Amino acid sequence: SREDLTVIAPWLLKLGIFFSGLGIVQFLLMNIAGVPAFLLAAWRVRGLSPFTEFRTGGFFPAIGLAMEQSYYAMGLVTLLAYIFFLDSNGFIHNRALWRSAILLMLGGIIVSFSLTGIISTMVLLAKQFLSLRIILKKPGSIALIVIVVLIAVVSGIANPIQHRLRRSVQGSDNSAMIRVVAATRLLFAPPDDIEIFLLGTGLGMQTRNVAQYTSIYREASLRD
Repeated sequence: SREDLTVIAPWLLKLGIFFSGLGIVQFLLMNIAGVPAFLLAAWRVRGLSPFTEFRTGGFFPAIGLAMEQSYYAMGLVTLLAYIFFLDSNGFIHNRALWRSAILLMLGGIIVSFSLTGIISTMVLLAKQFLSLRIILKKPGSIALIVIVVLIAVVSGIANPIQHRLRRSVQGSDNSAMIRVVAATRLLFAPPDDIEIFLLGTGLGMQTRNVAQYTSIYREASLRD
């Protein structure tokens, strides 16, 4: 009911603040203080690998409580989409809490360096704010987004993200392309294998994608 969603909304904002804040603290501890995040050993930010380093510009990415930064980023993106839905339908009334949550969640997604998460966030922001009516109605929200982007640019965090976006557009980022190409192939050229057709498969796991998938790790080893 509307009453239930109104009650749930502030808790979702607090949840976003907690998990995004956790990732940002991880990022700062690892990259500024040089110490592991204060989490259980199995959840600590892992050391840089050759595969990760060229994607993050030497920064240690935030992973929250996930095992991989893309999982962390997409969790925040999913929560962000739900928060935007609640806001668009008038269920969020605490604007200060809303702004804090959006600010921190955008920061958490950026410091994850997940290209999937960042692109998904850009699509969400475009849908939510790219209209003159919304811009005039919520100038403070637009200002927050601009501030987050400026911080990312000035701190150098945006450089590896821009570099990877450029590589993806050029088709030279195998890690990104395998997801796009494999997903497109599955959509327009479904496999003949009845087991895969019924149960599904991971992107890049089919025989026709093995060469490209393997090249990801070959590229990583050459950078070691």
